[in-house]
Amino acid sequence: MIQHAEGSGLARIYQAAGDLIVYGGEEPYRWALWPAPAPPPATGEARAQPSELLRASHALVAFTGRHDLLAELADWRDAGTGQDVAVRLIHGPGGQGKTRLAGHVAHLWRQ
Repeated sequence: MIQHAEGSGLARIYQAAGDLIVYGGEEPYRWALWPAPAPPPATGEARAQPSELLRASHALVAFTGRHDLLAELADWRDAGTGQDVAVRLIHGPGGQGKTRLAGHVAHLWRQ
C-alpha cells in the first residue's frame, strides 16, 4: 500500500459512510480595512423590506447600549498580553448585532 499527501491552502474534509472526500478552497477569512457604510436603500426598497434599514452595512441606526460589553472589550485590549497580536471571538445567533458591535468598536478604537 502506498499513501501520498500534499498540502497547500485550505482543505475541507468530509467523511460519510467510510468515504473520505477532500475539497480544496479559499481561506474563510481575509484581512481588510473596515468598509465605509453602504449607501442607504432606496425608499421603495426600504418599504418593501424594512429590515434593510437595520443592516449593519448601512449604519442608519445609531449604536446604543452595551456599555458593559464595550468596557469589557476595552479592558481586554488594554490588559497587554505581551503578544503582538490578540484575537477575541465574538459569537452568537444571527441578528444579535455582532457586526454592528465590531464596527462600532473598530470606529471607537481607530479614534
